[in-house]
Amino acid sequence: MGRPKGLLPWRGTTLLEHLLGEMTPVAAPIVLATSRDLELPAAVLEGSRTPSPRWSIVADETSFEGPLAGLITGFSELPESCDVGFLAACDLPFLSGPILARFAERLQ
Repeated sequence: MGRPKGLLPWRGTTLLEHLLGEMTPVAAPIVLATSRDLELPAAVLEGSRTPSPRWSIVADETSFEGPLAGLITGFSELPESCDVGFLAACDLPFLSGPILARFAERLQ
């Protein structure tokens, strides 16, 4: 593919930005676990730097050891008060806010 899947274009944005846009109204907190050397789009960086950040960004501390290492990094950043976590790969363009809301409803 030659570049990270999350940065592939999707409907005028990137797959990553699309997924964050779908998750933000439904899920909190959102932790974006990424590789250390990935250059994120400006909108993604801005969303993590506002006075009330919409998500946090954490860099995977290991060199690439597969997706499980990234999941461990992401989960380690969740607050202790977080009882449930939802994992999503950045290359799921059809994962939508209503689907996420349905998952959340089923947990209650």
